[in-house]
Amino acid sequence: MILRNCCPALVAGLLLVLAGCGRYTIVFEVEEVINTDANNPDDDRTRDQLAVDIVCLTKEDVQNHREIANGTMRANAWFAARDRDNESITIAAGRIYALRPGDPSTQDTRKGDSLLSVRESGKPRIEVSIRHPQWLASEARIAIYGRFHRGNEVNNVEPLLIDPPAWKKEILVKVGRTTMTPLGTR
Repeated sequence: MILRNCCPALVAGLLLVLAGCGRYTIVFEVEEVINTDANNPDDDRTRDQLAVDIVCLTKEDVQNHREIANGTMRANAWFAARDRDNESITIAAGRIYALRPGDPSTQDTRKGDSLLSVRESGKPRIEVSIRHPQWLASEARIAIYGRFHRGNEVNNVEPLLIDPPAWKKEILVKVGRTTMTPLGTR
């Protein structure tokens, strides 16, 4: 009798837990100054907003885009392909989350404007909600590209590569003058 009364509650609880699965919050902890010219990173006058792409790679995406999954496609190549509407990137727009200026696009899911430094925005943390469709697949990845600059070009920086955490829902990322670094999950 107890087991029969307990089962519906257990099933309902399990469904509630699974409904949130694959949903993450990327927390960008931005420094006082971000995205300075890599040629002169200490010059605060070269600071700029930072466009960011968060790419949720499924098992199939990893097989089709090994250069993204293993980090050999650097930010300059990623953004060059995106800016050209390059058909070689076959990742669905619903799995590419963008922080950038402009209107909605067929290439991504725009989640807000580019990141600003604390000096410009007064906000040390910016949170972005995403959903990874294959969060439990062992091959799944999250790649985060930042449009850091070197002069007038996109700098040749590596993406952050993250294995989607199974139960922790926040992914912490520090954004600095010329790079992003992972701070862990919680």
